[in-house]
Amino acid sequence: MRTDAQRRAQNKYKAKSYDQINYRVPKEERLKQRINIASRLTGVSSAQYVLDAVRAKLESDGVTLESLPPEEATSEAE
Repeated sequence: MRTDAQRRAQNKYKAKSYDQINYRVPKEERLKQRINIASRLTGVSSAQYVLDAVRAKLESDGVTLESLPPEEATSEAE
């Protein structure tokens, strides 16, 4: 069991190191189920599957970290 200090340290690390993105998908497309099946088939988590897909789309669209102006590369999402 983690102590309160360990929880605080982990939360501080997560806040510093990660952005959180929440999204909703239409039920009629069954995207949640499709993502879960595809992630299991490829042996990765559903979060990793979505991240890989987003990274691939960004790369194919030419949107790289290097292509962003410095202030946009580090700014918070709206």
